[in-house]
Amino acid sequence: RDLKIANQNKYLVNKSKLLKKLKIDSSNIKKIILIAPHCFSDAPHGNGTFFIFRDYYQQFQETLEFIDKKSFPNILWLVRPHPSTGWFNEVGSVEELLSKYKNNKLIKLCSVKFINTSDLVEICDHVITGRGNIGLEFACKGKYPILAGAASYSGLNFTKESKSKMEYFSKLLNIQKIS
Repeated sequence: RDLKIANQNKYLVNKSKLLKKLKIDSSNIKKIILIAPHCFSDAPHGNGTFFIFRDYYQQFQETLEFIDKKSFPNILWLVRPHPSTGWFNEVGSVEELLSKYKNNKLIKLCSVKFINTSDLVEICDHVITGRGNIGLEFACKGKYPILAGAASYSGLNFTKESKSKMEYFSKLLNIQKIS
């Protein structure tokens, strides 16, 4: 972070460095989407708030399944584990589920040690989250977050919200059309 303050417009990791590290040919990539799962043991229905999946694990699992099945040849999907996974004894759970999709070269784990959230917000076109604050960070940069539930910032017309799984997956299917 100090490096960024000293060099206002410089990033620790930019798009070309990221693609090089992940061994991805940038000429084929039209969009980069961040998938930011929540801690799986967190309560998605706390305070009676709306969530279209049973829990955060199901959202992450079904999202990966959908992306893999539909095969998006021009989209790079980066998966970033929640920074609090250690507090909930969930370290490795995202990686374990992600290992089922190791044959899909466009679904990649994005290590917390390699790239920070600020750089991801700059590099990625959109974020997929249940209702996380990272959606607000993307919106502040003019990038639509795709939500699977009600967030504290819902209903303000700067998110892509879904009232059903069908609507959620339709948004993912048409993600290239989202400006």
